[in-house]
Amino acid sequence: MAIKINEPIAFVSDIHANLEALTAVLSDIQIRGVKKISCLGDIIGYGPDPIACMDIAMSFYTNLAGNHEAGVSLAAFTETSSPVAKMSMSWTREQIKAHPNAKRYWDFIRMLPGHVESESAGRRIDMYHGSPLDPLFDYVRHDNSLYEFLMLRLPKDLVGDSVVFLDIQFRDIRRALFKAIEDVCFVGNTHVAGVLEEGQEWLFPKREIDEFKLGKRKCYINPGSVGQPRDGNPKAAYAVLDGSRVTFYRVGYDVKKTHDKVMQSNIYGDMALLLVDRLLTGR
Repeated sequence: MAIKINEPIAFVSDIHANLEALTAVLSDIQIRGVKKISCLGDIIGYGPDPIACMDIAMSFYTNLAGNHEAGVSLAAFTETSSPVAKMSMSWTREQIKAHPNAKRYWDFIRMLPGHVESESAGRRIDMYHGSPLDPLFDYVRHDNSLYEFLMLRLPKDLVGDSVVFLDIQFRDIRRALFKAIEDVCFVGNTHVAGVLEEGQEWLFPKREIDEFKLGKRKCYINPGSVGQPRDGNPKAAYAVLDGSRVTFYRVGYDVKKTHDKVMQSNIYGDMALLLVDRLLTGR
């Protein structure tokens, strides 16, 4: 059954256990008078504050599972993850296990849905972390690269020891994406904010506050990442849906504080510099 949304709602995604970024975004959302928040997944992973970020997310209007929640709760899902992601998931798992109220956090991440359906101002609004084709692991990409999940999930008896390249036309990928949704779909996972309308190319916010008006076309909307943006802007990103208007926001936060926590936690060893560089540069 679809959730009815009768007021402005903020969409956040890919918080990645970055408490400083999350608290800055929540403060900005509060200033703008928005009371409902929907999280599109990856509350945890990479950052140094998974417990604190889950505590906050538990108060959100809706939450979705992301690939990092899946990887932490079911270790088998880490097989195709990057070395840094695997380290993060393992470390996060240990933080939950060591917590005196561990069951609360295990229950929270294991009960997160992969899809939420809602209605707002007469529009059907679907929510996924990845996409309708693969709710946890897919990427609605902003470039011409192929679906990683297809490459990774070919049966082993099909690929053998050979490298297999899938000859999938980009237009066919787009067609499948839009066939899978009824109207408007919010997604995360790419860490890049933008809007993709059917038959059009991606539109990206150009300013710290940028507005997009929903038309009649089906569309995908990505609010960007709160805790680890990858569009060249290190400021935390989120979006607000208000009727037929979507407004994208960027919010500065104390990156150095998060940087120092990561370095002091020794989560990543020699790979720590890679992560903190992402925080500093937004890449």
